[in-house]
Formats: sequence, structure tokens, C-alpha cells
Amino acid sequence: MVLIPAFALLGWHELLVFAVVVLSVLGAALILPTPCSSITAALSVDALHVVQGHDVGIQMILHTPVSVMLPSAMVLHIDGTPHHIPVPPLHAGQEHRIGLSLNAPPRSRITIESLSIQQAGPFALTCHEQRLCTGPTVHIHPRTVSLPYSLTGRFQDLDGDDLPGIADDGISFQGLRPYVPGDDMRGVHWLSTAKTGVPMIRQYDRTRCSTTRLCFDSNASDYSDREEFELAVSVVASIGVHCLNRHDRLYVDAVSGRIGIQRVADLLDLCSGFTPQTNRTAQPCDTASPPQHGISMYCHVIGSRHDAHTLRSQIKRRYPQATRIVIVASADAEPSIAPHADETILTVGSLDQLAQLWKAVSRYGRMA
Repeated sequence: MVLIPAFALLGWHELLVFAVVVLSVLGAALILPTPCSSITAALSVDALHVVQGHDVGIQMILHTPVSVMLPSAMVLHIDGTPHHIPVPPLHAGQEHRIGLSLNAPPRSRITIESLSIQQAGPFALTCHEQRLCTGPTVHIHPRTVSLPYSLTGRFQDLDGDDLPGIADDGISFQGLRPYVPGDDMRGVHWLSTAKTGVPMIRQYDRTRCSTTRLCFDSNASDYSDREEFELAVSVVASIGVHCLNRHDRLYVDAVSGRIGIQRVADLLDLCSGFTPQTNRTAQPCDTASPPQHGISMYCHVIGSRHDAHTLRSQIKRRYPQATRIVIVASADAEPSIAPHADETILTVGSLDQLAQLWKAVSRYGRMA
């Protein structure tokens, strides 16, 4: 653009010729199409749910009906960060696969936002970028440990009433007992009656369930560091998986609200998104609300800076009928269990200590 005013000022025709050539080249670079407009792509990952410590494999599949030999690069946007990947020459009609191994960070959610291709235009004076496809979100799950099976918590029937474990009617056969006057004769086991000479009545395991409410304190000020916060998340995940494996009705309280969980994968996906909250007013568990009944077991996971003894009195008023357990995540602390009249406080210094502490809860009489 400077050449034309210079020509008008100096009158040199060479400047005018050079200006026309430059403008023609720029116009051609802007107008002429580039082969990248014909490229199609697909984006996939090895797994949408990954345990922390494992890498994430990403597959990019490119296809073009025409050969693309110009310099080009793919841009993979992951959590807002562009990753530039060189693209080899693409031959017409062939499928080109490009693999990428992503070092997964500890417990998180990785959003693979989009895949685009950047290609230099004719004369390499312009750069064209085309968005090819979008990607999924990968959940990096927290580490968990297996907890010993126990009857911690109060088992109830489907109406929420505490009942013994044996019934005269049900689905799962448990055993036999002698006939008592008034028993329904439809429950008589005639083969055993013929063998013993005494009327025998069938007994069944009572159809029962346990409702667990799991509360996670995500306030950053309640934890000494990020390591302690991650320990608490792993404790929540381990207890939640344990409750789901024993077929509890599970509710998890987090900043997003109370969430009913039915599958282990849903629980771990939820835990992968937990982040420390700096807003002190964001309390997932409202301990000042009226008492709640029908909860078999209430677990509250907190950090070492949270006042566990004040929390005891709050949850006692809130859940008077439930088995109440407070778990304090305190990194590198000695494991301990403090049984009280109505609550049990567990101090966990590392995730590997949780199994033994959980087993000890039953020894202090916290069984149905």
C-alpha cells in the first residue's frame, strides 16, 4: 500500500508495476480455495472414564478426497489450551490416523473441545483454519480402596421402618422353623414336614434396604493443602462405591446440591469434578434444617481444619435416627477412631488406612 503513494510522489513506474504484482498475489491468496476445505475428521478417545495415573489415548482420523501437500498442522484444543500437531502429506482417498497420548492429570475432567486444521494458503501468505469436529469430556476418577463388607447403618424395610431380618414371606429363602399356632398354612414346607413329622414353616430374608447420605465439605479453608483435599475426595468415592455395592440408596451432598446416585460410574464422574470452593457460604449440607428421618447412615467427610466436635452436635439434631460417622481427612496423621454415644469420628491420614478404620466401626456396635 505504500508503493502507490510513493509512485504518485516520485513518478517511478517500477514502483507501480511492483505494487500491482503484490496486490495481485495477495488477491489470489485470499480468493483461491485451499484443499483443507475438503478434509473431514473424527476424534475419539480410548476411554471416557479413566482412573488417575493412567494416560488418555486420543485418536484423530483424517480423510480427504484430494491430495493435500501444502504445509499444515492440526490444532487440538484441550481445556482451552491449543496443542499443535504436525500433519503429514494427505493422499487422496486414504484414511490417515494420528495418535496422541495425553498425560492425564490427577483427578479432574478433561474437556477435548475441538479439532481444527491450519493450512497455509497459496504463496504461504495467508493461513486458513477449519474446525473439523468436537471432542468428548474425559473423567479422571479419584483413587479408591475396597472397604470390607459390613452391616454398618440401620437396615429398614421399603417403608423406612426398622425391622428384624427374618420374615414369613418374601423372595429370598432363608430357612425353616417349627409351626406356631396362627401361622399361614400356605407357608408350610410339606417335604420337610413329612421328614420330621412336625409342621415346618418357610422363612425368608426380609426385603430391606439402607439409605445412606454422604456429605462432602468442599470449602478450601477447611483443608491444610490440596493433598488433604484430594484425600477427602478419595474417601468420599470409596465410601460411596462401598454403599452402592451393598445396594444402598445413596444420596451425595455437594455444592451442586443433593444428588441421588445409582451407578458407581455416576458417582466417580461426580467426584472427578469436585474442586475446592473459596466461597465460605457454599455449604452443601444444611445442618440447621429440621430433623430428617428415614436415613440409615449419615457420613460427613471434612478436612483437618473443620471443627469436628461442633459438627457432631449439628448432625445429631439433623439425623437423630441415623448411624452418624464423621471422617476427618488429615494428611499424614495417625489413624484413629473416636466412638461417642451417638457418633463415631474417624481420622484418616492416608487412603490405605480407611479399610481398617471402616472395619473397626462395626466393632463399636454400629451394626443394624
